[in-house]
Amino acid sequence: YSITIELACVLLINHWVACGWALIGLSDVHEGWIESSDIADHSGPYIYATSLHWSLTQFTPAATNIHAHTSVERSYSICVILVALLIFSSFVSSMTTTMQRLHAMQTDHEYQEIELRTFFVENNISRELGAQVSKFLRKNHFSHQKRTHEADLKFLEVIPGYLR
Repeated sequence: YSITIELACVLLINHWVACGWALIGLSDVHEGWIESSDIADHSGPYIYATSLHWSLTQFTPAATNIHAHTSVERSYSICVILVALLIFSSFVSSMTTTMQRLHAMQTDHEYQEIELRTFFVENNISRELGAQVSKFLRKNHFSHQKRTHEADLKFLEVIPGYLR
């Protein structure tokens, strides 16, 4: 869920950067990137799509044939690259952390199942009963294990009774 929100934020930032890049290109009609790229005769949506393509390449290790031609475009491009470096690094770090958490949760779940099977073997519990217990736990315990309970949220104690 958090990855989806972060991706949406990155896309929104890319939209803003693309709008800025298009605005700069449209404001300098004689020397800017739009004129130099021979797309001045194209429609607004095409110019926006090209700007968005340029923006996305600043945030990722991709390439484009669009580049700065004026000092204003060069300055904007440098600022975007610096911001993109921070945002892209944070996004990759966040994805890595999320994947590590998922892996840790999976490992913990697998460890609990191994412990349960070991318990069944050590206590001579039949396969049928062990399978029923495992099925019950998968359905009722493991699926609800990570739920947040009101008792776990200490800050809710300060909320007046009429708001609870």
